[in-house]
Amino acid sequence: MRIYVAGRYKKLEEIRKIYKILEEKKHTITNKWTEQHSIKPYQDNMDKVAQYLSEDFDGIDAADLFVLLAEYAADARGCHIELGYALRKRQIQGSPKIFVVYPQDNPSLFYLHANITLVDSFEKFLESMEEV
Repeated sequence: MRIYVAGRYKKLEEIRKIYKILEEKKHTITNKWTEQHSIKPYQDNMDKVAQYLSEDFDGIDAADLFVLLAEYAADARGCHIELGYALRKRQIQGSPKIFVVYPQDNPSLFYLHANITLVDSFEKFLESMEEV
C-alpha cells in the first residue's frame, strides 16, 4: 500500500521510525518529507517552499492511505492543511483512506469527520489499516 504520513516536523526521528515499520511491512511511503531540510524563514527560500509543497501534495495524491500522527501535531499547522487536502481529495475521488492517530480525549471536530478513522494508538492504526 502507498502511504503518506503526516506529523510535526519537530518529531522527525519518531516519524522516521514509523516509516521503517511501515516499509518492513512492505508498504511504500509516498513522500519522505522528513528528509527535507529546514528552510526557515520560508519567505527567504521561496524556491524550496514551492518544491516542498509540490512534493507534499504529490505524495498525498499518490497515496492509497493518509495517516496524521496527531499526537505529534498538537500545535503544528502544516499537517492539518495536509489533512484538509486529503479529506477533500477523498470526497472528490474516493481516496485516500484517512486515519488520525490521537491518543487523548477531546479530539478536534475534524478528527471526527465521517471519512476519517480515528484510532488512539499507532498499534491500533496498524491493525485497522490491514482491514483496508
